Order: sequence, then C-alpha cells, then structure tokens
Amino acid sequence: MKEMPLPPSVWERAHRDAGFYQRAETPERPDELDEQDDPEIPVKFVVSPRRETNGPAVVSLVLGILWLGGIGSILAIIFGWVALREIDEWDEGGRGMAVAGVTLGIVGIGLWVLLIGVAGVGFSGGPA
Repeated sequence: MKEMPLPPSVWERAHRDAGFYQRAETPERPDELDEQDDPEIPVKFVVSPRRETNGPAVVSLVLGILWLGGIGSILAIIFGWVALREIDEWDEGGRGMAVAGVTLGIVGIGLWVLLIGVAGVGFSGGPA
C-alpha cells in the first residue's frame, strides 16, 4: 500500500505563499524521471537563502536623512562608501540604501556650502 504524503502545514503554506520557497528543478521530459520518482507528486520546494542587509548602509541612509548640521552628511558619505565596498565584497543587500545615503550626504553638504555662502554674502553687506 502506497503511503500518501501529508498536506503542508500552515507554516509551510504561509512561507510558500510569501515567496520563501521556489520550485525545484523538474525534468522537462517524462523519460528523464527515475524509477523512484513519482510523477504524481506535483512540486518539491526548496528554501531560498536571504541576503542580509548591510548595517553601514542603514546608518548611511539614516544619517543622510537627519543631516545633523552637516556632520550627518559627512558621516553618511563615509558610511555609504564603506557599505558599498562591503556589499560588493560579501554579496549583501542594501545597495539602494547605501547609494541613497551617499546621495543625501552629497546634497546635504551642497546645501551646507550654499548656506555658508549666502550667510557670508549677507554679513559682508553684499555688493554695493
């Protein structure tokens, strides 16, 4: 008597529906099936690994948003470059956050320079 496989548990269904599982390779032709394989069993699922988000990328984005009087912008650029190097080296996630942090840092420094320039012209009395 052939044993029937158990239906997937609630946990397995939730993770499968959320995209944590992907289909395993199945042969394209029926003659590629082994004698032990049962064509009645429809799908095998495998857990796909998740990439971790790089920590300095998150820090770069947060500092770029906060600005902190220009210091946050400088630190956002530093942490962003470190994050981009680590992401390339270790194949981590968070590239978008690192790029956004560097971009916000550059924009923040540009605004800081513009603010100092306007203030300098204002205090000097401006062109007469």
